[in-house]
Amino acid sequence: MSIRITYINYTNKALESMIKNKEDRSIAVKKAIESAGGKFLGFYGLIGQEFEVMVISKFDSLTDYMSVIMSAMINKGVTDIKTVHCYTGEDVSIGAAKALSGEIDYQPAEK
Repeated sequence: MSIRITYINYTNKALESMIKNKEDRSIAVKKAIESAGGKFLGFYGLIGQEFEVMVISKFDSLTDYMSVIMSAMINKGVTDIKTVHCYTGEDVSIGAAKALSGEIDYQPAEK
């Protein structure tokens, strides 16, 4: 499973609706993530940053994650989305072992 941090900005219309309706969007975001087969790990509003919200999720499949992002985009409630893919210490160890195993056929431009 891959952990992703998703940064989001809402449209002005969406922000206005959330304020007027005193809406907690973490509920809808959690439902969307879980309906796509992901795990909801966190939802935080951001002050003083380029983005308004940060969502932390975990998905087995990139396409499942993409389906949630595409749903948000097609429904026009967001203006900007940025995804950061996260890794653990264990991921580094596994990647390093494969890199050092000789399996990867990569030649540098010059030695």
